[in-house]
Amino acid sequence: MNICIIHSKHVAREVLARALTRELGAEVAHFASCESALLYPLDYDVFVVYNNFRRKMNGIRGVEEIRARNSDALVIGVSSTPGLRKRFLSAGASAFVLRAGNEIEELVGIIQKGVKRDA
Repeated sequence: MNICIIHSKHVAREVLARALTRELGAEVAHFASCESALLYPLDYDVFVVYNNFRRKMNGIRGVEEIRARNSDALVIGVSSTPGLRKRFLSAGASAFVLRAGNEIEELVGIIQKGVKRDA
């Protein structure tokens, strides 16, 4: 399984990448912005897109771009603002996680349910 994390904070990206690698045995790439991720082929199974970008493409717009280029991927929007749930889902996110300090367990659960594993 290949996962792409898009989060503006370096330390948070590192922690998430290590946790998802450990919990899911996944290969994880991470980027500081949606623009950076969109420069590469989007051949990931899962995208975890945060909405914490200033002066750059926000996560909601990033989800729209990802969905347009990879319609089969599991795309999870993450924000600390509950009101963005509807906007993320309307943009094409498969799921939404409300950021409450430690969202790793919830992300792992959604990914395990949403990604078909090879037998």
